[in-house]
Amino acid sequence: KTEFGQEIDAHDAVFRDNEAPVNKKYAKYVGLKRDFRLVVRGAARNMAPILKGSCNALILISSS
Repeated sequence: KTEFGQEIDAHDAVFRDNEAPVNKKYAKYVGLKRDFRLVVRGAARNMAPILKGSCNALILISSS
């Protein structure tokens, strides 16, 4: 219920975790910037719809 979207987007780099949604619906709460996405192996298969339109994000997948 906090609106930190602008503050988050103001940082040089933003890390997102697993399947956290980043879209216009949640922009005022979590921002829209996504430079890095940290993903555990089990969540990787669900990433295609989440990353749609996110061609500049670097995805890091943990194998453990």
